[in-house]
Amino acid sequence: FEDESFVFDGTEKSLAITGTLPSGTEVAYSNNGRTNVGTQIVTSTISGNNFTDLILTAELEITPAGVEGITFEDESFVFDGSEKFLVITGDLPAGTSVAYTNNVRTNVGSQEVTATISGSNFETLVLTADLTITPSEVEGITFEDESFVFDGTEKSLAITGTLPSGTEVAYSNNGRTNVGTQIVTSTISGNNFTDLILTAELEITPAGVEGITFEDESFVFDGSEKFLVITGDLPAGTSVAYTNNVRTNVGSQEVTATISGSNFETLVLTADLTITLAEVEGITFEDESFVFDGTEKSLAITGDLPEETSVEYSNNSRIDVGLQTVTATITGGNYEELLLTAELTITPATLSITAEANQSKTYGDADPTFSYQASGFKNGDGESILTGALARVVGENVGSYAINLGSLSAGANYTINYTGADFAITERTLTVIADPNQGKVYGEADPTLTYTASNFGNGEDESILSGVLARTAGENVGSYAISLGSLSAGDNYTIDFTGADFAITPATLNITADANQSKTYGDEDPIFTYTATGFKNGDD
Repeated sequence: FEDESFVFDGTEKSLAITGTLPSGTEVAYSNNGRTNVGTQIVTSTISGNNFTDLILTAELEITPAGVEGITFEDESFVFDGSEKFLVITGDLPAGTSVAYTNNVRTNVGSQEVTATISGSNFETLVLTADLTITPSEVEGITFEDESFVFDGTEKSLAITGTLPSGTEVAYSNNGRTNVGTQIVTSTISGNNFTDLILTAELEITPAGVEGITFEDESFVFDGSEKFLVITGDLPAGTSVAYTNNVRTNVGSQEVTATISGSNFETLVLTADLTITLAEVEGITFEDESFVFDGTEKSLAITGDLPEETSVEYSNNSRIDVGLQTVTATITGGNYEELLLTAELTITPATLSITAEANQSKTYGDADPTFSYQASGFKNGDGESILTGALARVVGENVGSYAINLGSLSAGANYTINYTGADFAITERTLTVIADPNQGKVYGEADPTLTYTASNFGNGEDESILSGVLARTAGENVGSYAISLGSLSAGDNYTIDFTGADFAITPATLNITADANQSKTYGDEDPIFTYTATGFKNGDD
């Protein structure tokens, strides 16, 4: 039973005897289990019925494990203004931790960092590595050639881009006023940066003359000399000279303007000087309208014609109503021909037509020709120029109807101012004569009373009549007058009625003496009885 040592691995360790136990014996262990680092005595007891107990002891030891799979390497960072530090790589065993010393740096330089890994069941592991910050390169800065046009002021170059914090720029040979070229150097430096040296070319070129225009110009002939001038302000130290720059008569020529100066490029400009024909101005030719009066009308221009010009008209005469375009042509030696047009209009004269009052007809008759009075004729015209006729609102029933202009026309030279009137359709007299010898027997119902009607209009007949004749009230035998009663021919008629008499004649009454009437001799006569029939009107 021997001592034994194990390296800590987190599992429980124990000891065992070696050799073959005699038959009939067995072994028992005490204090035989350990996991963490340390040492303990384990006892093994071997016993059996036929054997003396054998007690053996041995030492069980757990030694610290080494930390493995962890690295700690040098690392270099380019300066960016932030703190840098190192870290181990690999997985720390359970129950261990790492502690760093001297493990932070911001500025350019190098330092040794220590990483100490420790734990109760592990050997302490101390690792070292170098943390280095190297200078940063200046980036995003450009320094470009540039050319300036001479303007008398000193020119210089400048870098473009944003300088990193902690850097600055210094220029050399960086200023020029006169025309020429030179190399400018810019040096960018800082404690944490590598120096950046840039060069660019600064150039001054001759100035051009700007802001000057020389434009074609056209003048209308007026007999005076014309010339052109440049526009814009000449730079100080320059001047302008013109050639071929005067003209009076109509035509065109090219003018040259030469601008020069010791510090400027010579600028040669050309433009056309033109004299054009004059226009006739101040003359108007306006539309005009005349009311027809039978005389000839024409138009005329207004305004003063320039000397040596004249006007001719075409299509400039009209009498009757209508419209035409008149042309006025103005010409002259030094002037453009001017054509003007205007409209010559003859409008209709007003003719007054008044319908005569109190025109009428009887219902059913044909319309008469409507009469009127006319006035306002021109140039000897009279009613003979009128055509057509007045008309009236449609309708044939009794009433009032407006008389309108209808088809009446005075021709194109007149408009009609019309005053209307009312046309009356009056009631027609209808003759109604009650038929004679009409009657009935006492007690009978009245018959329908009859009549004869005449003088209908518009092709009408007795079918237009409504209602019936009537008679004087009474039912006894006698003569009763027949009247118009409710008989009507409507609104278009009045009735001229001739009446008649209606006779009620006696009815026949039948009386029959009763048979077998008698008396006894010597008696008084009885009242004789009879039977009567044929009573009317409830009589008995």
